Amino acid sequence: MKPLKLRMKYFGPYIDETMNFTEFDNTPLFLISGKTGSGKTTIFDAMSFALFDHTSGDERDAKQMRSDFATPNDTTEVTFVFEHNGIKYTVIRSPKMNLAKKRGNGTRDVEASVKVKYINKEQENIEITKKNQADKFLRDLIGLDAQQFTQIVLLPQGKFRNFLNTNSADREKILRKLFGTSLYQKWTEKIQEQAKINESENEKLTTQIQTIRQQVEIEDNDEINDEEWIVKVNNQIEEKKKKQEKVNNDITISQKQLDNLVETYQNEKVLADSIKQKEDNIHKLQSLENNQDKIELKKIYAYKLAWYQKNQQIFNNKTDLELQIKEKSDKLVLLNQESKFLIQKHESAKIEAQELEKQQENIENLKNKISTLEVKLPIYQDVKVNQEKLDNLDKNHQDTKNRLDNSVKELEKQKVSYNDLEKELAKLENIDEKQVELVNENNKLTRLSEKIDLVDHLDSEIESKKLQKEKLEKKYQEQEELVQESTDTEEKLNTLWVKNQIYFLAKQLAPGEPCPVCGSKEHPLPAKIDELEQVTEEDVKLANKKAEIERSKAKEFKLRLTSITDEITELEQNKKESIDKILLDFELGEKHSLLELQEIFQIKNDEYQKKAKDLENKVSLKEKLKGDSQLIKNEIANLEKEKDKLKEQYDDVYYRLKMTETTLQEQKKQLSPEFEDVKQVEEYITDTKKRVEDYQINKDKITKELQDTKAELIKVQADIDSNHQELESKKKGLSKINKEITTLIENSEINLEEIASLAKDLARLDSINNEINSYEKQILIVKTKISELDKTINNREMPNLVERNSVIADKRKELLTFQAEFSDITTEINHIQKIKQEVEQLLQEQKGNYKLMAEWKQLSDVMTGKSATKLSLERYVLQMYLQRVLNVANGRLKELTQGRYSFQIKDEKGSYSSNTGLEINIYDDNAGKVRPVQTLSGGESFIAALALALALGEVIQANAGGIFVDALFVDEGFGSLDSDALQIALEALQTIEGKNRMIGIISHVKELQEQIPFQVKISSNYGKSKISYRKDF
Repeated sequence: MKPLKLRMKYFGPYIDETMNFTEFDNTPLFLISGKTGSGKTTIFDAMSFALFDHTSGDERDAKQMRSDFATPNDTTEVTFVFEHNGIKYTVIRSPKMNLAKKRGNGTRDVEASVKVKYINKEQENIEITKKNQADKFLRDLIGLDAQQFTQIVLLPQGKFRNFLNTNSADREKILRKLFGTSLYQKWTEKIQEQAKINESENEKLTTQIQTIRQQVEIEDNDEINDEEWIVKVNNQIEEKKKKQEKVNNDITISQKQLDNLVETYQNEKVLADSIKQKEDNIHKLQSLENNQDKIELKKIYAYKLAWYQKNQQIFNNKTDLELQIKEKSDKLVLLNQESKFLIQKHESAKIEAQELEKQQENIENLKNKISTLEVKLPIYQDVKVNQEKLDNLDKNHQDTKNRLDNSVKELEKQKVSYNDLEKELAKLENIDEKQVELVNENNKLTRLSEKIDLVDHLDSEIESKKLQKEKLEKKYQEQEELVQESTDTEEKLNTLWVKNQIYFLAKQLAPGEPCPVCGSKEHPLPAKIDELEQVTEEDVKLANKKAEIERSKAKEFKLRLTSITDEITELEQNKKESIDKILLDFELGEKHSLLELQEIFQIKNDEYQKKAKDLENKVSLKEKLKGDSQLIKNEIANLEKEKDKLKEQYDDVYYRLKMTETTLQEQKKQLSPEFEDVKQVEEYITDTKKRVEDYQINKDKITKELQDTKAELIKVQADIDSNHQELESKKKGLSKINKEITTLIENSEINLEEIASLAKDLARLDSINNEINSYEKQILIVKTKISELDKTINNREMPNLVERNSVIADKRKELLTFQAEFSDITTEINHIQKIKQEVEQLLQEQKGNYKLMAEWKQLSDVMTGKSATKLSLERYVLQMYLQRVLNVANGRLKELTQGRYSFQIKDEKGSYSSNTGLEINIYDDNAGKVRPVQTLSGGESFIAALALALALGEVIQANAGGIFVDALFVDEGFGSLDSDALQIALEALQTIEGKNRMIGIISHVKELQEQIPFQVKISSNYGKSKISYRKDF
């Protein structure tokens, strides 16, 4: 992270100042100097606040950094711009503060806010405004939290030596983020998780084995081990197999007896079924023989249908000829009718043609008249145009005259209105004075409202405090009960403990030995306590501690009750004083309650609103009257201009009207009086042309109709002759067929009336024959079946199947009982064998898991430092990184201490893993021994911490997996160095390799101000500070 700019608005002593770090791009070192309290450390506070919402020393809350001179209209804000991994980030953060309301009077609480802006590598504008998201983003980006930032990058007053003096556990957290070794921590956590999983799985296997074992009833099941359990299960299986074999023999005997009974039953059932079938077939034969007469009738009808089927074609030919004769007769009737119609139509057309010849002369006269009128048609059209022009001019003349008259009248009316408005405006001259009075009254009412709101707020606060007091009183009462209860327990336990001590001492008394209480060597009546409850000194101490805690809580409740009572009294006094001041300031007379004050304010406010509304209406009226007056004045000027313009138009229209009248009279003298205008002429020409055209069309139509009807008459007469000949031929054919049919009927047993019925039922012939054949076949089948059944029965009687079936059921029941018993025993054996197999498999699995669990446990202990070395894998890796840092730091430290001191990692393990592996010792060359860094003096520890901080930054920059630390800021500490050490430290800072790391120092030391050319000067005047820069001496 490389700082670029830091802007502070109303933050600490700064109104609006910007710290531009780019001023020091070409130097690795600069100094921030200024008087005490001028705001040097505030610069570091602002950086830490922007990044982490905490100040650098964490001694002041972020809200306390708001400038004392900031007004409710001034916003406290810090803007920090920095570069990280080639991307520029901007952070804008504000603390929670009290600002003026945007509308109206008073203030409001504004919550803390933050905004992070940057452009990512894809050139997208990213903006984060949610506080939680922004804080997490910045922590992840920089790789440090606020505490670690003040130990590595920003070293505040009094905390410069924290990283040097911290223990291994805290140092591990810092180094983990700096060198990115969280992978080892996650690896360790995964191994621990796996070790726990294996342990949990082993416990599950043990529980599972115990649960499965309970499924077999074994004597002392919970007390015997797994091997003994398996032996007992094997014995139980053998006993059940012997019982299973005996039951199986019983099943074999019972099954054989049942099979014999079933075989006998099956034979008897066959006999019974045969007897029943014979009876059913006899009934069926009788039913068939009852239908014999119907079948004979069907045979006769089938014979007749067969005869008709044989001679069907001749009957069909007769029907076809009869139908054809009817069609020809009908067609001849239609042709005769059509012939008559055509003759009438032809005669009618002849008459129409004669009438048209008579009209020919009149049509020729009409054609000549049309030619004459078409020649004069343009004159008629000119008359029409001039007449329309004359009508328009006449109308325009009248309209212009009316508009001129109306304009004169409107002008007079507007002049009267203007004079009336001027009189009304004169009445509203003093309206501005009333506006000033109303503003003063509004201000007074506003002040009264604010003071009444204050009293109302006090009243609400009093009620809230009273509710709190009631709850506290209830809690205090409950706590008093707890105090009494714990005190009783305390006294009871104290008494029992004393009795225990007496009983113990009494038991120790021996004749001739002095009593530890009274010193007597005779003990005639030693203490006797029956059924004593055992109480230890620890029980008594716990009871005393609990009672003391309850009494302390009760005391706290009592103090809070007293405090809240005082607050209520103070609030009520403030309320009374506020009401008295309102009554005095606003001259409201006698005492009033808050509700009465609110009512008085409402009355006065209603009166004010009424006055304000009335005044507002008058002001609006005045403005309206002024506007109306100006509008009317403008209207009068416009009307004067309009009147002059209309007079000119009127004269022009009158002249053109007279000229058009003269022209029109001359044109009308040339036209015939038969037509009034060109429209009548045009209509006459159109109608007459249509009449001539219709005449010609009708004449052509009649001529064509005469020709067509003549041709159609010839064709129809030819069709009549042809159809008449065909009709006579078909009648002769029908007569011949009728003679043949008469001969057929005479030679058969069928009469003519049956023919129609036979034709209709011919389709049923196959069905009737099938029915006859089926009947005869059924008779034969039934007789054959009865004969076969007689052979099977062989004169035997019907057997008793019910009795036989009962014997079989009893035997089957007996067999099922044996089978059920056999099945139960088999199920039990299978169940026990399955349980035994599951237990043996789980035991085998558990045996392998024990070994795996031990291996994972051992690996987990090594990874977490629970071994003899107390050094975890991650700490081992961090120890390597720390050694690199110390190697670099030793170069600085030896130079700063003239070779006296050097860092070493403490080899000895500590009492706990938290202080093992990353502890730092110091080797003192003057003493020739190693000692803890905590034994260094103030100046020595500063030099050591400085060397360590510089080295840490260099190693981190060189380490590809670590975070980037591009800056180091040190707040004070140089004052503890002597002049030689100060000079060496300064030279070390000035000779840092490269220019990619910025180092800023805050110090009052004069030598630093004289030797560091690049400086930020903080100047203060009356609590407000300014920033300036100096780049040379």
